Amino acid sequence: AEAQTVLAEVLEAFPYDSELRFHLAGIRARLGDAAGGRAEYARLLQLNPVQEWRLRALDRLGLERARGLAARGETAAALAAVEEVRDVAPADPLVIATLADLQHRAGRTDEAEASYRRALALAPRDVAARLGLARLHAETGREDEAIAGYRAVLADSPFAPQAAQAREELDALMLRRAQRETAALPAGADPARVEQALLPAGLAAFEMESYAAATEIFEHVVRAAPDSAQANYWLGRTYAESERPADSLVFMRRATELAPNDPVLLRGLAGAYRGVQLDQLAEQALNEALALDPADLETQFELAELVAARGDEQGARQRYARILEQTADPAAARRALRGLGLAQSPDSLEGEALEEAMRIFDD
Repeated sequence: AEAQTVLAEVLEAFPYDSELRFHLAGIRARLGDAAGGRAEYARLLQLNPVQEWRLRALDRLGLERARGLAARGETAAALAAVEEVRDVAPADPLVIATLADLQHRAGRTDEAEASYRRALALAPRDVAARLGLARLHAETGREDEAIAGYRAVLADSPFAPQAAQAREELDALMLRRAQRETAALPAGADPARVEQALLPAGLAAFEMESYAAATEIFEHVVRAAPDSAQANYWLGRTYAESERPADSLVFMRRATELAPNDPVLLRGLAGAYRGVQLDQLAEQALNEALALDPADLETQFELAELVAARGDEQGARQRYARILEQTADPAAARRALRGLGLAQSPDSLEGEALEEAMRIFDD
């Protein structure tokens, strides 16, 4: 009681001290004044305290207890506990997101969606709320919204603990969709129809790095349309990304046999050769691609990098120099300067700094 009096007096002089208010709330609760303790925790939260005191206050209000109940499968009791915390902290995104998770678990999907959206309105980059809402959308058949949610987690929070879960769930969703789309086409369907129907879906899965789904689709297209250069190329690309270099080479070779004058496919073949350590053949393919499209910067860069990798430093420098002479693109110039070793961090070069590096190159 004496400590309570002292803390109350100190807080009159330092009303924004979160630690003092936290301890005062705890003392009041221990003295049997539960309402007074909750009121102090509520005042503390209104001060926008540092994360440590915010989380400790929320746990004292009942959030920790709610998590324990949820872990034991007591969803109804956990919901009731979180709702009590929400009454004290109605604008805390963690509380609202936890409430949404429990509503979702209880099958109250409409309420859960509203709560997730409320949490995201309070904290737009909240990873847990984004992931929870994506899961809800996936479970209720709103696949496009679910995919967008998973991708937002991966794009904005790639190193968050939830990112691996988002990747796993996105890949599973994309694979289910791929299996459904391939099964929808009748056996013996016209190859052109199969290619037209499925290639865009395969490209979408590839772009999302959902390689199991992309493999499912491109394999189906190649079986139906074995003479499609694009289908063979994209299956080869997908196998390369799936760490299947030997399989990648088989289909990249087939793609270039079907379309021998396509520089993009030849560049893909070069990448497949490099994947199985056939660098001499890779260089030959890149030279063929460059002969077909001499202005293609990506082919020039890959050739310069390959020449450098085999130890021909002078040859690589000449190639990077030629790129610098012909490009007006700052990004390409920075990449070439990196190859020439003229800057430690060429990606950060802008404006005058980039011009200075170019001057050094000219000299």
